[in-house]
Amino acid sequence: MPAATQDYYELLGVSRSATPDDIKRAYRKQAIKHHPDRNKGNKQAEARFKQVNEAYQILSDPKRRSLYDKYGADWKQAEAAEKAGFNPDQGWSGAGAGAGRGPYTSGQGAGARDWHGHGGGMEGVDLGDLESMFGGVFDRFRTGEGNEAGRGRRRAAERPERGQDVQGEIWLTMSEAYHGTRKDISLQVQEPCPECGGTGRKGRRVCPTCQGAGAVIRTRKITVKVPAGVREGSKIRLAGQGSPGMAGSPAGDLFIMVRLQPHPVFTLKGDDLHVNLPVTPWELALGAKVDVPTATGLVEMTIPAGSKTGQTLRLRGQGWPMREGSRGDLYVHLTATVPPATNEAQRRAYEELARASDVDVRQEIKAQALL
Repeated sequence: MPAATQDYYELLGVSRSATPDDIKRAYRKQAIKHHPDRNKGNKQAEARFKQVNEAYQILSDPKRRSLYDKYGADWKQAEAAEKAGFNPDQGWSGAGAGAGRGPYTSGQGAGARDWHGHGGGMEGVDLGDLESMFGGVFDRFRTGEGNEAGRGRRRAAERPERGQDVQGEIWLTMSEAYHGTRKDISLQVQEPCPECGGTGRKGRRVCPTCQGAGAVIRTRKITVKVPAGVREGSKIRLAGQGSPGMAGSPAGDLFIMVRLQPHPVFTLKGDDLHVNLPVTPWELALGAKVDVPTATGLVEMTIPAGSKTGQTLRLRGQGWPMREGSRGDLYVHLTATVPPATNEAQRRAYEELARASDVDVRQEIKAQALL
């Protein structure tokens, strides 16, 4: 079912009073859930993805959202009507010879004429022609006698309009973000309607393909070059890759938001990587040289004698790539792990350690136990 016949707010799961940030968050959630890359072969998810993208394109644009809030499913016809110079509150733009009252005329002034060619600058124009041009949206403009109508028929010249910017998302592994990569993505973008050439009209009627909007939603595949060192939330700008402009004006830009998939070992915070490193009690107590995983391989690190679980050590320059060519740091969080006694020799070793140790590791908690 086309998104135009379904409530855009319901598609995104937000209220009509939702803020732009609420709409953006809801769109991201829906886009991730129904993205074709995550639902390969699922036609229903693909259709839903297209609907969600169309809903976001409209609700993220303040002007189009305003039209949609006012006219609902007829917002495209209302937009086409406004481009042609018709204002539902003021009628057609332009000045005529007078104003007066009539079925669809202004209630101001004297000597006014109606729209059926009896004066006022609208001679020879049939209301039926206007209805054919803008469809049922005129029903919303009629509120009875006293509506203001145009005093002359002069369509506002359609000014070239730069194409809309398009926003998309790309999911990367930590490895892809660290080293840089190329990714093929599919986007829903607006393009000039091939049926009417972007005018919104076929002769004197509304274009049946784009319903007067002058643009249609198309799926476009594009290859994105991802530079090394991008982070969660980074935006990649592709100039001129957004929606085409109208009447030969420049296209908008494409902004790709980077999303990082969780890594089983590393966590990225700013320019630094963090890793939890399992260590044995004797490595903490006696000190040791251990291998630590980094983004580029294993690096030997010294654990000082007397270290404690939860302690953090830093390896300089082993973090995330930075723009100036350097790298952040790697923070190693020591986590004590007690190996089980799986044979007789290990069991005797633990017994010997128990006899040799006279430290009460629960002394502090026992002293503070009373409420």
